[in-house]
Amino acid sequence: MLFFLVLYLFFISILKIIMFSCKSNLMRSIQRISGRNNSGKITVYHRGGGIRRKVYFIDFFRNPSEKTFIVCGFIWRINKSNLAVLKNSLQESYTSIIACQGLQLGSRVFNSECSDQSKPSSTLNVGSNSRLGDMPVGSFVNCIEVNVNKGGVLIRSKGCFGIIIDIKEQSTLVRIPSGQIIAVSSNCRATFGKVTIQSRIFKSRKAGHSRWLGYRPTVRGVAINAVDHPHGGGEGKGRVGRNPVSPWGFKVFNLYIYG
Repeated sequence: MLFFLVLYLFFISILKIIMFSCKSNLMRSIQRISGRNNSGKITVYHRGGGIRRKVYFIDFFRNPSEKTFIVCGFIWRINKSNLAVLKNSLQESYTSIIACQGLQLGSRVFNSECSDQSKPSSTLNVGSNSRLGDMPVGSFVNCIEVNVNKGGVLIRSKGCFGIIIDIKEQSTLVRIPSGQIIAVSSNCRATFGKVTIQSRIFKSRKAGHSRWLGYRPTVRGVAINAVDHPHGGGEGKGRVGRNPVSPWGFKVFNLYIYG
């Protein structure tokens, strides 16, 4: 019994070392922009600070020349979609994609390059990537390209998926999570399946957790300067003194948020 326990711990340690090396190769350093554009002006409010950390490189392009991959691990991320680590069986290289529901360790994932629309790809399984024109009608898809060979940009959030409604010669109709039906080129690529649902729910225990993630507090309009909000300014505590408006001056009376 002791021998099997030692053997089990040995294999677990080897697996951890392999996963650590995979994660290290997939991580990239980024520079925080704190919600500012190239001119230094704030375009996204309530962003800034946060701990220094690396981000995972996600393959949204799915090069069809690299055909077969094997799922060798999963990565959990706070408030983001989970990732699946893929190993190229030929080149011994690793990459990561957004995990799909139904993917398991050891599952095979394919990047299809079939172009015959009369013969849907036979390698379509969960997590595989193919042209929209090669997928059957009614398929669940995610990570959809809008422009050919520009990478998947639509339907990447956890639990989301699109449905192929109709396939025409040049375009494919897809229903996105908002309920809208859009037309995308049939040559654009997409991933087969639904984005996985968050397996672990992160619950913030204190305000510092949000600050660590780079989120700053949201304050009322009357509590900030007049240059930043129409409700701001004045000496001491004051009232709005006008119909409530948004930070850009649009009337928002009787709406949920006043700015």
